[in-house]
Amino acid sequence: MKDVKVHGCKQIVLGEGSYAYNSKIQSKGKTLGQQNVYDNGAAFFADVMSGEEQNFSAWFEDIG
Repeated sequence: MKDVKVHGCKQIVLGEGSYAYNSKIQSKGKTLGQQNVYDNGAAFFADVMSGEEQNFSAWFEDIG
């Protein structure tokens, strides 16, 4: 997925080879925006607004 805007809902990136690139996560009204990355999925350049959630099942440090 590329250039996705998540407004008050959940984005799930699931499985190896799955990725989210350049996502913007924000609330809509009282409903929080949330990005969840599981099972070797990846998220690059996510803009997670204040108070929103980004959850990873594993964390990989920068390589290089």
